[in-house]
Amino acid sequence: MNYIHFNDSCPMLFLMDLVMPTINGIDATTKIRRLKNGKKVGIIGISASAFSEEKELFIDCGANSFIKKPFKLSELLHEIQVCTGVEYDYSFENLLDNEVADLQT
Repeated sequence: MNYIHFNDSCPMLFLMDLVMPTINGIDATTKIRRLKNGKKVGIIGISASAFSEEKELFIDCGANSFIKKPFKLSELLHEIQVCTGVEYDYSFENLLDNEVADLQT
């Protein structure tokens, strides 16, 4: 993981999947939170796991929130809004509430 770029320009948000090729989302979230700017960034934990413990692990290691895959676009946009404070120019009720299938994998 290249921490130099993160420390130079802090992103507003990470969508952190539990299962990733070289490091799991719990460990990555923990490492991000230990960085200089790590407390400023929003982190949304994401998992397809059926175990409720996954949500608890993400929250305990510093994630702001958690959503289970597959999720609806309105759920994702809501969590982004909560984590970043971004305001949308439309209401969630007007969105097509289809599952975000391509984010399942």
